[in-house]
Amino acid sequence: MVKSRFSPVLQKRIGIALGLWGEAGIGKTYQTQELLQSLTCKNLSLHATTSLITLAQALPRPKKLALWAEGNLTRLAKGETVENTSILDSLGAVLAGLAPFVFHLEDLHEADQERTTFIQDLAKLVLRIKGVGLVITSRKEPPEPFGSVKLEPLSEQATSDLLEKTLNSQLPKEGLQWIYLKAAGNPLYTLEYLRYLSRQGFLWSDGKTWYWRKPEQSLIPSTVEALIEQLLNQAKAEPLHQYVLESKTLLPRDASDELWAKVARVTEQDLLDAITELSQQGVFKEKDFAHPLFREISLKTLSRERKRNLARRAMNVLKGKPEQAALFVDDAGLEASQSLELLK
Repeated sequence: MVKSRFSPVLQKRIGIALGLWGEAGIGKTYQTQELLQSLTCKNLSLHATTSLITLAQALPRPKKLALWAEGNLTRLAKGETVENTSILDSLGAVLAGLAPFVFHLEDLHEADQERTTFIQDLAKLVLRIKGVGLVITSRKEPPEPFGSVKLEPLSEQATSDLLEKTLNSQLPKEGLQWIYLKAAGNPLYTLEYLRYLSRQGFLWSDGKTWYWRKPEQSLIPSTVEALIEQLLNQAKAEPLHQYVLESKTLLPRDASDELWAKVARVTEQDLLDAITELSQQGVFKEKDFAHPLFREISLKTLSRERKRNLARRAMNVLKGKPEQAALFVDDAGLEASQSLELLK
């Protein structure tokens, strides 16, 4: 249904701005990735809170781009001040030159009002550019001028299909029904319950067939958030993993590996080793949390003292880069005079 909306975009007949939304874990990222992979045009996915500098650098350049647009983006990349209207016009020129092209911004609900307004203005611009699509994902209904597609929970059959695809095998009917009732059709919750039951030995395989043993209710965390928190606590039992995980929690998503390693106080090789281990445990996917809900829960369980220490460490690493260092002022808990001295 969603894919069909992009046929006229691929034919460079219209521009489109579309928002996919629904509760945490409902499959917004997954369905968007499926959409982008199915389209016969280039695309780019970034987080909605990505800095404008990173956003401008990440967008590929068309073969032909007006000098004024290239000039604006070059100044922005250097950290110079460029008015939002000039940035928007320049991004519009880039997107028009890339058409057909689809741009995806994830988790709009995490953006502040200023960034949300910027993305709305970008959407208005995209609607006037033939052959360009702007897709956002959010837990909230998308603002104007985005079209709205609300994602619904999976049916029992769709849940069965997801689990079968994940396991490359059929699940016992009783186990499938237990997971379906517990997860209520939420894809993320479905997979987290599957992993939990496997780790605890309630689901096991002899290499050919999966077997099921119903767990006692008292053994199951009461919510999926508690389930994820338990997974995070297990991951943090190894000090190296704790340093890497907690630093990732507080840093911006587009933070460099170098900054990440320095704030975690590990070598870059240790960082890569920890990322590999945490990915195998299902906490990370590549170099980010496996799901935004993991970051939220990690941040919620991070003590005030730990936040303060990590934030102060980040500010010290970022001396000479006041705009980036300013992101950590609140968590650092510094006196106003101290913050001002660091930011100078």
